[in-house]
Amino acid sequence: MRSDKENAMLILSMRMKEELSDPGFTKSDKAIYSKMLGEINAALGTAFTTHAELASLKIPGAGEIVKKYIREFKEESIRMELLHLLVSDRVQNCDHLILDLYDRYLANTDGMIEGTFYDNAFHALKPRRIASELVGLMRSPENVYYLPFTVQMLSSWRVPGLKELLLTYTEKQNLTERLAGKCAGNETFVCREILLTVINCLRYYNEEGIVDLLTSYTGSDDRDVCACAGRSLAYIEKRRHQKAK
Repeated sequence: MRSDKENAMLILSMRMKEELSDPGFTKSDKAIYSKMLGEINAALGTAFTTHAELASLKIPGAGEIVKKYIREFKEESIRMELLHLLVSDRVQNCDHLILDLYDRYLANTDGMIEGTFYDNAFHALKPRRIASELVGLMRSPENVYYLPFTVQMLSSWRVPGLKELLLTYTEKQNLTERLAGKCAGNETFVCREILLTVINCLRYYNEEGIVDLLTSYTGSDDRDVCACAGRSLAYIEKRRHQKAK
């Protein structure tokens, strides 16, 4: 006879298996996913049966097939979890496709969003040819919050116009006003995260005014802000020494 603990583990295992085989997609999304899985298996000689497999595994050759279907899904979570297959295969015009999907996501969501999948995709692609379009996204401060790795990448490329945008986000009152009503009551937290991202990005601008600004943050009462500014200043100093050699 099984113990209570063993029964609980069995029930949990059954529930996990059920969720893997049926993650709760809409009827139309299930049909699209089934068709896509069938095409991937036929083309690659694989035997995938669940969304979890495609969402978590690197599957060479699946990207082009995913590209055919990804716009058709109604559920955003499906699209987000398939992005990595587009990126790993570097499918043609992948950068423009992912940018378009992100724009669609922004247009069809209310309040805070989950940008991690898109941020990771842009960062992994390093799509210099759409750098200006990505800087355009940063005109909305919430995108600096959603895409911190992307904005750091753009800063390291010193894309024209970005530095000036980042500096406007160091003005707390202006930032708070621009985020009003967009952060589900989390304006203070979001403003702080944006500031940390901006301080981190300013390390790529070795200029007197930037150094003075970063130095001012080393006296902040917020230990994370202080530490972030210190790291950016150390990076600038290191680059100065490298150039001097």
